[in-house]
Amino acid sequence: MKLQHSSLGAEDECYFLMEYVPYDTDNDSFSNEQIRDLKKSPDRRDKPEWPYKGLAINDIAKELGDALPGVVDFDAMTIVPIPPSKVRANPFYDDRILQLLYRACPAHADIRELIVCQGDRVAAHVSGAERPGVRALLENYVWNEGAGNGGTWAKNGEEGARSGGEVAWEGGSGPRNTVVLFDDVIVGGNHFVACSRFLRERYPGTRVMGIFVARRVMTVP
Repeated sequence: MKLQHSSLGAEDECYFLMEYVPYDTDNDSFSNEQIRDLKKSPDRRDKPEWPYKGLAINDIAKELGDALPGVVDFDAMTIVPIPPSKVRANPFYDDRILQLLYRACPAHADIRELIVCQGDRVAAHVSGAERPGVRALLENYVWNEGAGNGGTWAKNGEEGARSGGEVAWEGGSGPRNTVVLFDDVIVGGNHFVACSRFLRERYPGTRVMGIFVARRVMTVP
């Protein structure tokens, strides 16, 4: 596991639903197809294959909905999506992680987009570029003060938030004592480690877990 996810330490608590083996076209699996469809870029919106992204989101959300109660206490934990590579203002911003959470979690789940990026990054799974290190990721993170200071959904905000709109919060003073960082695929673990450090710098003593749709597995020739 360490070789596959080199940034993780023995203290890191991470869970995954399935395995993703990139470039394995000879022995392709349903999991591989789901992950590829899930990761389709918004620039494919007008292409014939675009509907497969929505199908993958629905299918994976159903699996997550069945599995999450085994590791997540929705009454005692805050769920934080790991930020995507594009900021919201970018036309290629992809909200697939939030869509998965809103479909998979119960209505009362404490889902907060606490951490956001200051600027766009190049998505390594699309470009093949070198993945950013923990330090570079940390330097790009900022607190989403308007949406993540804790509390409850505003009465007129829940419906909009769960349909992809703006999130409105009332009151509160921070996340719960256990934070679940959620993303689609864990590769080296850099994003999880960076988000964990970012959270603990502001909220020391917070227990941080990672939950991922899949872990990337690299086959050895």
